[in-house]
Amino acid sequence: MMDCIDHEFLKECDISEEEFGLIKAMSSWAVCGTRPIQTGTAEPQSHRHSASVHEADMKQSFRTAEERTTIGQQCKLLLNIGRIKALEKHGFSAQLVRYVDAQQSLENILLLGTRQQQQPPQSS
Repeated sequence: MMDCIDHEFLKECDISEEEFGLIKAMSSWAVCGTRPIQTGTAEPQSHRHSASVHEADMKQSFRTAEERTTIGQQCKLLLNIGRIKALEKHGFSAQLVRYVDAQQSLENILLLGTRQQQQPPQSS
């Protein structure tokens, strides 16, 4: 099975295993629901609870919601670049595609991979 990220890329970026774990964790900051809740919408009890837990976490993080979102987006981009490089090593072309506006969904980036066609050997 193919690894989901190019470890050589991580080495080139001088990212240790510990730092990679932190980057994976912080990537959730990009989509963890820091945008304001729209008024007039029904919100399940579980979402209200997770929002209050998130608010408590924010107070202790020394980062604003905007800073956490930006850091999360940068972490997601770094991970996606590593995924693209892994796909390319396995014979795919790959690109990131924004498929919906962030107002619709914070998870709005698609990693699209297409297998490259093998070139037939050239005859002499």
